[in-house]
Amino acid sequence: MRVPRLRFTVRRMMVAVAIVAVLIGGWRHYQRFMKLSLAYSGQAGQIEMEIVHPKSVMNQAKVEAILKKAHWHDAVALKYRRVASRPWLLVTPEVLYHCSWCSPLPPLSPD
Repeated sequence: MRVPRLRFTVRRMMVAVAIVAVLIGGWRHYQRFMKLSLAYSGQAGQIEMEIVHPKSVMNQAKVEAILKKAHWHDAVALKYRRVASRPWLLVTPEVLYHCSWCSPLPPLSPD
């Protein structure tokens, strides 16, 4: 029994190139946002290490400010991790050190 011969037409080659392009683009998107996520989570870890440093003298306000900054970095890292695995999500711009969980300010309205 003969194996059917696959014909390489221009249409099939264009479809193959489009599929490869989508796969490469998705991989680059994933790598880019995972790199950002790892950078922000590393910064959060470094910021949290400021609290446990033996030579640092901290009062309650400074500890809260450091934890708030570390929490923001963790939140941004989580956002980039989600965007890396879901390329259809939009990336919202970062508002520095403002999150609804740790800030008494109300969320910004898009007026």
